[in-house]
Amino acid sequence: MQNALSPSLKALIADQLLRHSDKDVKVVVASCFSEITRITAPEAPYDDDQMKVCIIFLPQFMNALDYYHALYRKKISKSIESYR
Repeated sequence: MQNALSPSLKALIADQLLRHSDKDVKVVVASCFSEITRITAPEAPYDDDQMKVCIIFLPQFMNALDYYHALYRKKISKSIESYR
């Protein structure tokens, strides 16, 4: 499973995506991260340092969501909670 997901895993933690200025891109990245953590559970999809980056990114991003994107908040929150 990890081998099949490897290209996606690497792409999702790239600075170009995590620091992208477009909120829609950030919504997709957060949604993909949420799905990958669900698929790979109970194993973490990233090493500890990479998970820290994602866990820091997601709450900061969620605080900036407007009403349009708020539908993703609940789904993403569940993924974050499973790794705290």
